[in-house]
Amino acid sequence: MAEQTAQFAAAKTGGTNDILPALKDLTVSKKLKPTIACARAVAEAMNARQVVVVAFDDAGQYAVVSYGVTKAECRDVARLCDAIAEGIVDGLLPAPEAQYVR
Repeated sequence: MAEQTAQFAAAKTGGTNDILPALKDLTVSKKLKPTIACARAVAEAMNARQVVVVAFDDAGQYAVVSYGVTKAECRDVARLCDAIAEGIVDGLLPAPEAQYVR
């Protein structure tokens, strides 16, 4: 799964694997505990000012984390992060089925 994530990340970042170290913590762990540091690393690798990371484990559990460079950007993107989490919980946003996550 880490290789698939690296390939996805490479496709999204113009072909580099700079994002892999940040995603490895999110994809390999059985317990999803994404940190702001992970989100910051993703933002830096993608040269983004704001980022939302949505991760799924083998059991279909999910976790979201966001990062903004400034406090205002962080508050702003946190609303999107919360909306994504609520959308998944409410079934308004599709999430991968557990058997397909692998």
